[in-house]
Amino acid sequence: MQDYYKHFGFIRDKAISREIESLDPAKDHCRIVYLTTGYEFPWDMVRALEVALMKTFCSPRISELLSYRGIQETWPKKI
Repeated sequence: MQDYYKHFGFIRDKAISREIESLDPAKDHCRIVYLTTGYEFPWDMVRALEVALMKTFCSPRISELLSYRGIQETWPKKI
């Protein structure tokens, strides 16, 4: 396993793409996900998580349930 340097912006490292292409999907799936989410598409993964959380917690039914149970008031904010 090789360590890589994270570039700022949308500059992608071709060595990471080559490593992903050389890995076996059945055997090395954890490494593929790690490289994809951490180096290839980090911005996209964060946006996808934001949309998923928004769809989950912004639905009227779930919001009503969380409000009724007092989840927002009793649980501390996690950073």
